Amino acid sequence: MKTVWESLENAGYSPDRLDGTVGVLGGAGTSAYLPNVAANLRVGAAVGNSNVGLGNELAFLTTRVSYKLNLLGSSVPVHKACSSSLIAVHLACQSLLNHECGTAIAGGVAYKVQPRRGYHHQESGIMSPDNHCHPFDADSEGTVLDKRRGRRRSQAPGRRPRRQ
Repeated sequence: MKTVWESLENAGYSPDRLDGTVGVLGGAGTSAYLPNVAANLRVGAAVGNSNVGLGNELAFLTTRVSYKLNLLGSSVPVHKACSSSLIAVHLACQSLLNHECGTAIAGGVAYKVQPRRGYHHQESGIMSPDNHCHPFDADSEGTVLDKRRGRRRSQAPGRRPRRQ
């Protein structure tokens, strides 16, 4: 949610002053932080176990962002393993070209590094032997689990949301 807010703010917009539809498309990996939540369920009970559950449910990511920031437009969760962010950007571009929204925000988030466990490469596994990810490279040898977030704000050609 903070990343979406920053994206709009960096573009000179305030979510509460956008006129027009804003599509939110994005994905998230299952959080490695979830075991910490489970270990502290009594604390979670104070905020409501359903809120804890919904806050960690991947299918609600984009809907929750749209609701909390009052963004009116499509809200599409994308879950495609390692390519969720790329596919979210593609779908955002299609939404803009098809005039389904005037502005689109697309991206993804992952929190995969588990504290004190480190990096473990195994032969024939999916992890990169050199701890580097080389997307779209013929010599790529695997992926890297890390804490990352990203977003892209775009708008339809010739259409700009009105700033108030």
